[in-house]
Amino acid sequence: MDTICILERKKSPMAINPKGSIAAAVDENNVLGRKGRSSLLWHLKKDLEHLAKLAAGKIIICGKETLASLIANDSGVLKTAAKAVFLSKNASIFSDFYRIPIEQATSFDQALLLAGDREVIVLGGPRVYAEAINYMNIQTIHLTIVHVKIWGDLYFPKINRSEWRIIASVQHKRNSENDFNFTIRTLVRRSP
Repeated sequence: MDTICILERKKSPMAINPKGSIAAAVDENNVLGRKGRSSLLWHLKKDLEHLAKLAAGKIIICGKETLASLIANDSGVLKTAAKAVFLSKNASIFSDFYRIPIEQATSFDQALLLAGDREVIVLGGPRVYAEAINYMNIQTIHLTIVHVKIWGDLYFPKINRSEWRIIASVQHKRNSENDFNFTIRTLVRRSP
């Protein structure tokens, strides 16, 4: 089990600290996915529509596997974003058929530099979320909780829940377009 704990927030020496948020979908055990799987663990049309709205005009920062999943699942998210920056130490090529630039960064600092002063939305995976929480001034987390327990080995980082408050919570029922019941929550960081 890969569990990532955020013990203390750090500031990146190179980061320009752009405005940013996080969007993630997890099961009831905080599972994001499975290693080596480029498809989603569930299909939630309403959540993908919500994510596409959140990403509209923003710079997506994500890992290589997350980008592959967004492309493979034709989620529509890449069609609304201004640019996607994926983190990978290995050379990778993604075609630009979504009509947005797709760039590779080898570090989180480099990804932030490629984002410039544009608003960022971080879409995962686990290590990218952890770096965003550590190095960015994340004030908002858009968290979808899928009301199911699915086996997986990729988890959303543990956060100090006392630092966050829920400002919106919308429940959705399972239907022909959504595999499971789920709740979309918006969390904002509490003022110190």
